[in-house]
Amino acid sequence: MTGVIVAGAGIAGAAAAGLLARRGLDVLVVDRDVGPGPAAAESLAPGALRVFAELGLSDRVREAGWRRNPGSTQYLGPGRPPWRSIFGGVPGHGYHVDRTDLRELLRRRAVELGARFRTAEVAGPLCDEAGAVTGVRLADGSAVEARAVVDATGVSRAVADGDGVSRAADSVLRARLGGVRIADAADRDHCVVAPVAGTATWCWLTPLAEDHLEIGRLERGAPTGAAPADWRACLRGTELDGLIEGTPVVLLPTVAERWTYPAPAAGGPGWAAAGDAAGVVEPVLSATSTLALLGAQAVAAAVAADALPTYTERYQRLLDVQGRYADIAFAGPDLPTVDAATRLLELTNSPATGGAVAHLREAMEGLRPLIDVAYPDGPVNAYLN
Repeated sequence: MTGVIVAGAGIAGAAAAGLLARRGLDVLVVDRDVGPGPAAAESLAPGALRVFAELGLSDRVREAGWRRNPGSTQYLGPGRPPWRSIFGGVPGHGYHVDRTDLRELLRRRAVELGARFRTAEVAGPLCDEAGAVTGVRLADGSAVEARAVVDATGVSRAVADGDGVSRAADSVLRARLGGVRIADAADRDHCVVAPVAGTATWCWLTPLAEDHLEIGRLERGAPTGAAPADWRACLRGTELDGLIEGTPVVLLPTVAERWTYPAPAAGGPGWAAAGDAAGVVEPVLSATSTLALLGAQAVAAAVAADALPTYTERYQRLLDVQGRYADIAFAGPDLPTVDAATRLLELTNSPATGGAVAHLREAMEGLRPLIDVAYPDGPVNAYLN
């Protein structure tokens, strides 16, 4: 019997595998495709550096030459000043990185730490008579047993999704340009996002290098059509087009994608989900790759401590609050800007949700773990109780 099966070798799966192997557990990673995957920019918050440090990757990350990410900027509409959010704490920055480079770094480190990789498609969970997950079934008809299973298969949720979880679906456009940069020096290193006025559509600029930008556009609930020939279509209707200076050279042509979001479900008897498999609330404002890394760190600690129920309950709570934030931020014309600001303040200041909002922010900034399975309510409360 294998100690732990990690289904999926993406960012969350590779990170979880490395962290579990570093704890001395027997780890098998199963994925139908361990190739590099599609290129896409990721803006990592400082919390990701805590995970790199635990994996022993801090020096390699510093030497990789990734562009530092000191914060983000949100444009809120014509005539309104942008809102700039600067990371606090130490080191006070994350990184802008191509997803393929991040995946490769994490996979290579997992192998160095002792995790084994197997190319196979996970067809579903292997369960005992009580319904607890005891391994995975593979598409070739075989099965592999394990003491615990981590579902990191993304939106396919190969282990978790036996009951047909409902999903939303959005249309996404991406393109990558060279020879350009963000014109405003205050935003030049930031991921910059802006809504399309009167809609629930958001666009973004991610600076991968001094003269490389990835641009994107997400339209909530829209059907996916053919990719437009002109990259400017990604920014139509926003203030972001006017923020780009230079002579653009198309490095990666515009691609059209379909993004789906599994409803949150972070785990059950014998298994836990990490990354997108645990639930995706929205991909623009929530730093999903940082959340995937922090979730992988938390689930590895939970598996090692035999504390999966604590992880599941706490992660679910954080996703619920994040979902309420996204409902406000993406309300579009159904919620005027002033009303949205008021509701966001209420969410932040409410006794019921304010603590979770602050906790998530502090974890993103690297000031605390996303979930401390040993002291889920904090060491001070544990001492007092």
